[in-house]
Amino acid sequence: MPSLDLPTFIARWQASTGSERSTAQSHFIDLCEMLGQPHPVAADPEGASYAFERGVKKSGGGDGWADVWMRGHFAWEYKGKKKDLKAAYDQLLKYREDLESPPLLVVCDLNRFEVHTNFTDTVKQIYAFTLADLISIEPTPTCALPPLEVLRLLFADPRRLRPGRTREQATEDAAREFATLAKSLQSRGADREDVRRFLDAATSDVYAPLWEIALATGMRRGELLGVRWQDIDLTRGTLTIQQAVTLLNDKAIIQQPKSAASRRTVRLPAHCIAALQAHKDRRSFRTSPATISGDARDLVFTSTTGGIIHPRNLIRNFALIMEQEEKRRLAKYPDATPLPRIRFHDLRHTYATLSLSGGADIKTVSTRLGHSSIAITGDVYMHVTPQMDERATAVIEDAIFGVA
Repeated sequence: MPSLDLPTFIARWQASTGSERSTAQSHFIDLCEMLGQPHPVAADPEGASYAFERGVKKSGGGDGWADVWMRGHFAWEYKGKKKDLKAAYDQLLKYREDLESPPLLVVCDLNRFEVHTNFTDTVKQIYAFTLADLISIEPTPTCALPPLEVLRLLFADPRRLRPGRTREQATEDAAREFATLAKSLQSRGADREDVRRFLDAATSDVYAPLWEIALATGMRRGELLGVRWQDIDLTRGTLTIQQAVTLLNDKAIIQQPKSAASRRTVRLPAHCIAALQAHKDRRSFRTSPATISGDARDLVFTSTTGGIIHPRNLIRNFALIMEQEEKRRLAKYPDATPLPRIRFHDLRHTYATLSLSGGADIKTVSTRLGHSSIAITGDVYMHVTPQMDERATAVIEDAIFGVA
């Protein structure tokens, strides 16, 4: 897990006045700590595939040193603050052949970052941003993805930075994908690809981590809105439901769960943990604790004014995502049949359906959903049980007869 938070990283390096030589490796190590990634010395002491000061032969002759290199990911060159990043990029162009042509070439002056794509048979794209831009949850005019996400992808999945579809093509694809998603959700369950496409489309939404947790845990709307930071263990990857937001005379209030089964601890996927950490970093950078009202002080998700989110506003936000994509779909395909409305609660059904059809036992799913009885889970998701029965038959056939 990250040992250096985003606000500290930004503040530290905005204030730095050191030279390139004295600060480059410290800057990269801090960057790794902020992203929860190992630095070269810790991950690869011999420098075989990830190294500081990687020795290279320049194209055209001569020797050089790449400041940081990770095989199959990137080559990285530093310059001092306000120095010419073009000169750094030109330097990497001379190194790249001997560095096995990494897909991304990164130049940085401690404050400014430029990530140049270097994929074969593609038009080059540049993701440019500054330290201050890292708090943005949306793309910037010079960066087609949220800047912090670009840094994460450098280490996690460089292919996702590959230039490809135009914005118009991406919008058209999203409209078609949402058509499939809506139909699937309407029948109480989307498949894995539908869910991934939904999360991609909602990635810049202010509640993006909430949508991820909803799909990964099946938590109820009020439970999600009532989660506090003290209920989450980012190191162990667990979330404990101890309270929920409900309505009293149309006012959002916090109450204890109504049943013992509703009080539960669920494990979170690694992707949700990373999203929550990034959400926490952005919130601590943007929000003073004094601006957050009493009951909402430790809530993970708050309104724009720092209060408890009214459940109706969350539903409106969810509906807006779906409505915008539906408008785009109908604008592109005027003769298409309008899709029926889907509910936020259908995300809970999607979690259960994917879990059960994927092989999770019904008792575990029932517990994670907070059902008071396994019979409730069985009754609600009876449409999944034939698949489970078929899988169980195959397992026992293999165990006894060895023919599955």
